[in-house]
Amino acid sequence: DRAYGNAKHELERTLGALPASEVRAYGRRGDDGELLAVGLVFDCDDDASVQYVATLPSARRAGHAEAVMRRALADATARGLRTTTLTASEAGRPLYERLGYWIVGEVELRRRPRG
Repeated sequence: DRAYGNAKHELERTLGALPASEVRAYGRRGDDGELLAVGLVFDCDDDASVQYVATLPSARRAGHAEAVMRRALADATARGLRTTTLTASEAGRPLYERLGYWIVGEVELRRRPRG
């Protein structure tokens, strides 16, 4: 939530409700122990679906998300998964292209008004 600028912790509550057996969480901490970058992986058949890779604004462009991704991808390979997919923001595109991903489609996200 902090990396996405979400002060209401909506994402934390939503993801925290997922069964631990269904998701693998990855993170990278700074020297002081602060969590700088995170990512989640959901296994679906022989595909690792990478989701919610995020880095704190103050820690961006320092390789933290790349380290998280490389660890997640190595673990997926070790589990015998054959492919990976992800949905990414434009900000993450350069990293994902360096890791070998390419665009196969676009997703537009919208929030419904509450009320």
